[in-house]
Amino acid sequence: MARSIIHRLTARNARLSSFRFYDLLVHIFVVILLISNLVGQKICVIPFIHVFGQVPHVSGAQLLFPLTYIFADVFTEVYGYGASRRAIWLAFFSNII
Repeated sequence: MARSIIHRLTARNARLSSFRFYDLLVHIFVVILLISNLVGQKICVIPFIHVFGQVPHVSGAQLLFPLTYIFADVFTEVYGYGASRRAIWLAFFSNII
């Protein structure tokens, strides 16, 4: 019984470690999430867009935070639900620290 659990766990770890860009994408995901939380209070001006003759002022997080949804979707679609949850929990705990 214990041998089958150990074999199953090592097979799962071997399958996750065989992904080539997973670690890089997780690091980029965490960095974008942390930066979007840091610049969330900053106001950015987008000079090349004019809405009704006005230049829009947006929060810095409005430009970066949507990228985290794209990364989370890529993790789920390419690497699976477990790898996606692992990346999101890692980003959450990195945000707490």
